[in-house]
Amino acid sequence: MLKQLSNLVSGLITKDDVLGRWGGEEFILYVNQALCAPQLAERIRMQVATHAFTQIPKLTLSLGVAKAQTYPSLDKALLAVDAVLYQAKDQGRNQVCVLSNDFQCRI
Repeated sequence: MLKQLSNLVSGLITKDDVLGRWGGEEFILYVNQALCAPQLAERIRMQVATHAFTQIPKLTLSLGVAKAQTYPSLDKALLAVDAVLYQAKDQGRNQVCVLSNDFQCRI
């Protein structure tokens, strides 16, 4: 399932972007040049939700989005995105939550 998820997401991001497993079921996507990362996150969420995985019938994602350049350190950026990820989970899962004021474009 992890390989399938990785292949699916890698088809949606550029070669300069990085997808990494952060925890048991948490992932980090570092998008290098995307001005509209919220839209990319929503596109990934929809692709995963509609994809037919071989091991499980259905998989959904909650995604938190924050702009790393807004924060003085990587640790602060990770804390910010973690907070909005938990917001997405608390609001029912299978959604994208964006840290406000980080992006000019919205989902």
